[in-house]
Amino acid sequence: MTSPDQLFADFEAKLAETQRKAEQMRAEIEQISVSERSKDGQIKVTVNHAGNLTGLEIGPIARTKADLDQQIMRTMQTAQSKLAEAMQGGVPSIAGTETMAELIEQLNAAYPEPEPDDYIEGGGGYGTAPDDDYFSGNDFLTDEGDRR
Repeated sequence: MTSPDQLFADFEAKLAETQRKAEQMRAEIEQISVSERSKDGQIKVTVNHAGNLTGLEIGPIARTKADLDQQIMRTMQTAQSKLAEAMQGGVPSIAGTETMAELIEQLNAAYPEPEPDDYIEGGGGYGTAPDDDYFSGNDFLTDEGDRR
């Protein structure tokens, strides 16, 4: 039979080892970052392990674009969507564990890949926006206010 002192010592040793592993995992996770460039290369963003923007570079050509804000956000979303992959390669202390699987699942849910450039929100699908002039330039009410 094991003495209570030995049981307590074993418990403390296991706790210390668990704390050491948790600190190692935390340190590895905090080192993760992803950088991404826009398609034209004029915008570069860097996000940290939590998906927060930590770096932004804007080239001179991009600064004059009307959709600069949208390009920055899209580039950031693309970088964030790559965090799960970066975690898998950059956190060896929990590779192949349930903890890693849960972390990857959470990152994929929080940061999905952005829609393709030609995606039209609202059920339009892909390609050019459909003509929303359902009434062919006419008012749906007649001059007298009656419905046609």
